[in-house]
Amino acid sequence: FMLDHDKTVEVTMSKIIHEYYVTFIVAGDEEPPNPLQGAEIIITATGDILTTDQQGKATVKLQEGYYEYTVSKENYFNYEGTFLLEDKDKTIKVFMQPDDTHIPGISDPLITDAYNYPNPFSGYTYIYFTLTEGTIASVYVYDMRGIRFNIIKPQLFPAGENTVKWHGKCPDGRSLTDGIYFLEIIAGEQIYRNKMMILRD
Repeated sequence: FMLDHDKTVEVTMSKIIHEYYVTFIVAGDEEPPNPLQGAEIIITATGDILTTDQQGKATVKLQEGYYEYTVSKENYFNYEGTFLLEDKDKTIKVFMQPDDTHIPGISDPLITDAYNYPNPFSGYTYIYFTLTEGTIASVYVYDMRGIRFNIIKPQLFPAGENTVKWHGKCPDGRSLTDGIYFLEIIAGEQIYRNKMMILRD
């Protein structure tokens, strides 16, 4: 047998790609663990986006390799992890920590707007504030020294725009002097502040 050096022999080796199923099981880190439906899982390398079912499960088919992923769920801290997929199907259990820093007063505000008009004012002004739902609210005024005057004591206000007429006086009937003041409206755990000015002269 003689090898002809003028000829090139090409040998093509086809690589066999193996794929396996990866099953995520997502639950809250509580006792007992509570399956989390609707958790979103993102596989970084492929861009696959999975959503867990009622049992907190989601499955995807991936090639062998090393993967990073992120799990997110409302009212829970995001979870990031990695895994190596080879030789067989894989099950990944994720326990998510509840996000106890959630403050309803910030994400679901009771007060959506508050201001006074006219501003500046001399004889009187109207204080306007809009509530997303009926709730107990109170109205205060601060002067530049930090002294607080209660204009409207805590009482139930309806949802929508509310109006309070104020003559620039203390609760005891004394007129406040000219200057800058701060309007403060409290509804639930939310506080809304705005600046206003009295100019009588």
